[in-house]
Amino acid sequence: PAVAPPAEVVLTEVARAQAPSAGAAGPDGTVWIAERAGTVRVLGDDGLGEPVLDISAETTIDGERGLLGVAFDPEFAHFYISYTDLEGTSTIDEFAVRDGQLRPETRRTVLTQEQPYANHNGGDIRFGPDGYLYIAFGDGG
Repeated sequence: PAVAPPAEVVLTEVARAQAPSAGAAGPDGTVWIAERAGTVRVLGDDGLGEPVLDISAETTIDGERGLLGVAFDPEFAHFYISYTDLEGTSTIDEFAVRDGQLRPETRRTVLTQEQPYANHNGGDIRFGPDGYLYIAFGDGG
């Protein structure tokens, strides 16, 4: 049989982030990018905007730590972040979302898990097709 020629692929740079660690599809087709040092920015037509969330004073990038995951619930009513706090504890926080905007005053901690070491700290979070939030903390070293 004939072999098809390789597909032509063209890449176009749309933005530059500082150590991007996670991303999530957001309200109205937006893309939200987490940067490991603790900021979340929205990708728009002009690239990444100013941070919509900054927890850089609450996290550390020592070892394999930092802001490691972001997710919206299926209705875009809540936004979740997964990060290691200054003591290295894995933390999941929730924010209400209204009209595509975070409501910082609604922040609450949903779950914490102590990590014994600074390596192997996972933090990916995703909603499954069953509507549950799945959390990957890693093995903590």
